[in-house]
Amino acid sequence: MSVPMGEYLRRSPMASAIRRAERSGSCVLPTSRAERERYVRAVGYGMLVSPMGSMYARAEYWQGLSAAEQVLHCMRTVQRLHPTWVFCGPPAALVYGLEVPERFVWPLRVAKGRGQNTRPSSEFLRVIVEDAHPTVVDQIRVTSFERTVFDCLREMDFADGLALADSALMRSGLSCEELMGRLDVMRNRNHGGLHAMETLRYADPHASGALESRMRARAIELGFIVPMTHVACALPDGRTGDGVIAWERADGARMAIVVDPHLRQDAWAREEVTGSGEMPNVHLARVSIEYLRTLSSFEELLDELGVPRRTGVLDRGIEKPFIPTGLTQQGGAR
Repeated sequence: MSVPMGEYLRRSPMASAIRRAERSGSCVLPTSRAERERYVRAVGYGMLVSPMGSMYARAEYWQGLSAAEQVLHCMRTVQRLHPTWVFCGPPAALVYGLEVPERFVWPLRVAKGRGQNTRPSSEFLRVIVEDAHPTVVDQIRVTSFERTVFDCLREMDFADGLALADSALMRSGLSCEELMGRLDVMRNRNHGGLHAMETLRYADPHASGALESRMRARAIELGFIVPMTHVACALPDGRTGDGVIAWERADGARMAIVVDPHLRQDAWAREEVTGSGEMPNVHLARVSIEYLRTLSSFEELLDELGVPRRTGVLDRGIEKPFIPTGLTQQGGAR
């Protein structure tokens, strides 16, 4: 069983190196074969873990980190080994604090110049990036904010991309029009550029979180009018749901969908709610997370609530997401 800096660690030269690494938000790198052998033995005792390559961290410390923090620890450590590397795409977005599903993070994307030869690796994907304009954020060299957002939106589907785009507007303080203006110059020079811009134009900095963003994306994909965001609409018993999207019809009728974590997996419930504030007298549907994962069920629910559909041809999805060379599917698996 792992113990915090157990007796074996406290009596070894590893202790100070581990403390320094933890203070810097990175992992330990052995400096000799003998040192590495000590780390390997400590892994066998359950005191250390080796998350990537020859990196080591105290097991209890590592388990207390979020998935995003673990990735950032690995990236800072890689940066020590390769000071000139520039991370790009979803891993870079994680450094900027944007909304990135874990499946898009691995393998870590590293920018390279056109014609530059690199060795293949299961942990790193070298990606051609022009106009990277690298900057250092939190000890990590990454492509510029605009380039990072653009490359992520090229690769992600509409729902994941919209969640990232919403977070990009919120983090940067830019309006949707301002960010689109900065990214537009890259649109025609890169595969998936049109898909990226089509996703971005639906972005809203007022979305309350990734769940709300993905719900909004599904409604748009299905051809319904664009939902309102950041709407205050509590559950009947006063609890707050995990995500809310809402609409108001031309006749004044209001309807909303809220995720209720207490509902069973495939359930939804409809009720009339008389309240106050932004959404009084609303037709409310409470749904489970699992219910939202089926687009056909979600479409039936929106029709049942009477959510209006958009007129004319649905004007998104002109291009499919761009899958970088070296990945076999959208969102590379580690």
